[in-house]
Amino acid sequence: MNFTLPPALEKGDKVAIIRPGNGPAGDLFPEVYSLGLDRLEEEFELEPVEFPTCDMSMGELSEDPEARAQDIMDAFEDPGIKGIIAAIGGSGEQLKILKHLDPQILKDNPTRFYGYSDNTSLGLYLRKHGIINFQGPMVMTELAMHGRMH
Repeated sequence: MNFTLPPALEKGDKVAIIRPGNGPAGDLFPEVYSLGLDRLEEEFELEPVEFPTCDMSMGELSEDPEARAQDIMDAFEDPGIKGIIAAIGGSGEQLKILKHLDPQILKDNPTRFYGYSDNTSLGLYLRKHGIINFQGPMVMTELAMHGRMH
């Protein structure tokens, strides 16, 4: 299989913030979520773009796997988005979104994806379709560590 390495992020790039899992984010912990977004801007000089699932409650996310899949597809298709970062993981709910993804759209628009935990499902799906992705920081965890990031 041929693998595609999406281009590296550069200062000033826009990054999509999505919630492919159903874990708590700004809906329950707004100060933590805001800190993570601020750090993306201040420490990495990236411009976070919050996608619609960022405003959904955990219950709404669990009930609407199609919306979570649509955020992924929209982020990949948007030529202004250079990277995608998961807000947080979840509790296994991410498996429900995979059947709603169009692999051809993802392959035609390779974009860097960062996440882990529940997001491993999406990472493996991308890998299955030849897109290299990264077990990397998420908004609510590493980017929003209390005090400072490691």
